[in-house]
Amino acid sequence: MRVIFLHADELEFLPVRPAKGVKPEDNPSPGKISEAIVAFIGVEPEDLKDVKASAQALIEEIEKLSENLKTKNVALYPRVHATDNPAPASEADKIISILKEAEEGLKSKGYHVIRAPFGRYKAFRIKVKGHPLAELSRKISPKREKGEKKRERFYVALPDGRVYEIRGKEDYERLIKEVPEVANDKDLRRLIEKEALDIPLPEIEESEIVKHLAKFGFEREPMSDVGHMRYEPEAALIVDLVSEYSRYVANKLGIPVFYVKGTNMFSLEHPPIRKHAELFGERMYLLEMDRKKLVLRYAACFQQFAIAKDRVISYKQVPFGMLEVADSYRYEQKGEVVLSFRVRKFRMPDLHVFTKDLKEAVEVSHKIQDVIHEEASLLGRRYVAMYNVTDDFRRDHKDVILEFVKHDGRPALIHEIPRGARYRVMNVEYHIIDKHGRPREIATFQIDVGNAERFGIEYVDENGERKPLVIIHTALLGSIERYVYMVFDSAIQKDYTLPLRLSPIQVRVIPVSMDFLEEAERIAREIEKNGIRVELDDREESLGKKVRDAGIMWVPYVVFVGRKEVEKGVVHVKTRDGSERDMKLEELIEEIKRKTQGYPYIPRRRPMRLSMKPVYGKKYRRF
Repeated sequence: MRVIFLHADELEFLPVRPAKGVKPEDNPSPGKISEAIVAFIGVEPEDLKDVKASAQALIEEIEKLSENLKTKNVALYPRVHATDNPAPASEADKIISILKEAEEGLKSKGYHVIRAPFGRYKAFRIKVKGHPLAELSRKISPKREKGEKKRERFYVALPDGRVYEIRGKEDYERLIKEVPEVANDKDLRRLIEKEALDIPLPEIEESEIVKHLAKFGFEREPMSDVGHMRYEPEAALIVDLVSEYSRYVANKLGIPVFYVKGTNMFSLEHPPIRKHAELFGERMYLLEMDRKKLVLRYAACFQQFAIAKDRVISYKQVPFGMLEVADSYRYEQKGEVVLSFRVRKFRMPDLHVFTKDLKEAVEVSHKIQDVIHEEASLLGRRYVAMYNVTDDFRRDHKDVILEFVKHDGRPALIHEIPRGARYRVMNVEYHIIDKHGRPREIATFQIDVGNAERFGIEYVDENGERKPLVIIHTALLGSIERYVYMVFDSAIQKDYTLPLRLSPIQVRVIPVSMDFLEEAERIAREIEKNGIRVELDDREESLGKKVRDAGIMWVPYVVFVGRKEVEKGVVHVKTRDGSERDMKLEELIEEIKRKTQGYPYIPRRRPMRLSMKPVYGKKYRRF
């Protein structure tokens, strides 16, 4: 919750009338208090998950302030405008419960408390003191109740079915000594240390990954909110290539996939939207327009569910998928924002697979699992998995979880959590360990048993009965930005080379001298005709600098055109591995086309001539 604290000489309020669209408290009465701490309280959705914990957090904050201000007079005043993320008015009962719990808790500690009624417009008069602590703003988060952490358990599961619980450092150290599969798996150990043991990630001054991302035009946008990016031509082209590739990858599942597009904001006045947002549990961007509260979507769920609920679906049409590369918004903490990996606005190739029941969802999830691992292997990576499962799902379907781990072919971390009101029973995160030793979640899938019923998404079975579907949420590649992060991390851990299919420029043609510029341009045009991204280095620079610049931008093929090449009817080609050879132009074109066959192609996104590319001023730092 957000609270504005004022140290007041006096406060007086008078309830006037019920607010529109809100269930008000009964029997409102006026209030007056002097020499008091006045708390203007904005209750937020996350506070509703544990009313008692939220009230206790508010009490503790007031107690701290009371010690400094030397007063035990308190006014609790609900004020929706104290926060930009207010709890929905439909949850009035819970909001009032928090306020009442705080009131009773303070009174039991000897405080004199008055409380303004919730859900009513109020006239009020206040006189605030003029010292440094008289006006304060606080973000208050409910603390865990004692014992709540114990409700979360961590296990390590091996492909052969063995399972070991990790209750702390001693269990972990014993596991390393006794189980070679864990001792020899550095990636798994790093994931366990971060997730199960809360060991902090290594601190770095500047990420090498971020440096190279910036070089290709993945940059922060300083004129926007924190965590928003801009994409220069090279970066924009890579993003679009990955977006197109995500559609190609979805078709690998061998089920019908429908491609859709939709809006990026939805109204919280619709109960399914509001409930899904509350259960999602992450920070959201909220807007208020025409007296409506809107949420910017954090994935493509809302749009795809809204489409699916309006369709009559037969059992003969299930399973099927629905895919959108969706602009998504998540209000990540400032200190956690990392260029391309964790940002506030990103693109999610969000695929939802609609299945008849849990059994079919598990079967399809194994296909999803195979595709996710295959895509990592194409980059020379191997994922380590963390299975977030509800306690009842682990109890009733332990064999299903172990079968997934067996299918991974690698030990995995199991995170057991209380079921509560969650819509998903299993959420699988696939992590890499990056250049700097940090676990990074890239791809994911989760099995959802709640939202079909909540949104009214049904299918008609063989007997003509309507039944809710089970939905699989998956990002086979991860978000576009996270996949790109993995691509660059893989490159710098291996050979500083992007996959040829993703290289924004696949060939750079360099005339040995300006005497051969015309011939070099002819060759570049011929390469371009064959669906290959090519540029011409026509700058008035030395040959050495041109070669170095091509290397800095990881250009896969550098083609030199000079007198010897013209006379012999060849081009001299240097590749990223340092090898050099003379080739017929047709041979070069055929080699590149063979290596990129089947992958999406997008033309170059800026002029062919390198001299047309503007350079940054000296004052601008790209990373």
